[in-house]
Amino acid sequence: GPGACGPGGCGPGACSPGGCGPGSCGPGACGPGGCEPGACGPAASGAGACGPGGCGPGPASQSAAPKQVVVPTLGVPEMDAEHQECSAVLDALLMEPTKPRLRAVMRCFEEHFKHEEQLLRETSFGGAADGPFSAQKVHREDHQRILTAIKMQLDSQCPVRAQEVVSAFTEHAEKFDSTYASHLQVH
Repeated sequence: GPGACGPGGCGPGACSPGGCGPGSCGPGACGPGGCEPGACGPAASGAGACGPGGCGPGPASQSAAPKQVVVPTLGVPEMDAEHQECSAVLDALLMEPTKPRLRAVMRCFEEHFKHEEQLLRETSFGGAADGPFSAQKVHREDHQRILTAIKMQLDSQCPVRAQEVVSAFTEHAEKFDSTYASHLQVH
């Protein structure tokens, strides 16, 4: 029924806190098969199916056409190369939004974030690493926010929402990574 798998049905936001998860989404909850891939297929669609307005975009609509994730360049060769690696695994996730692809994104992000945080510490970007107004701390917390959101998707029974992961990474690069670019260019 309306809101069965969380805000927006099986589409964006379905697996957000309070959406799909233990006890809220099971067999038949969002159509045949619960919130598994295909749950928002033709058999489950229609007004009110899977939430207000019917089913939202599912995995099939995310992988319909090749996409390329664009992350702004920073002018820091190490970080630009790693951002390209992250873009490549995100492209693969968009083409095939599966848990194995999402795990590959998680591994890539963990490695990149660890290296990035190390560079920020080594160059004393944004003051003390744990100060109350530390740019390093806020940056690290945003990395953790992204990784936590990915882990929630991996632990969920809902379909992978690739575009949410892509948006989180590109927004982070634009909002956070761009702030350290000029600092790292001179260090």
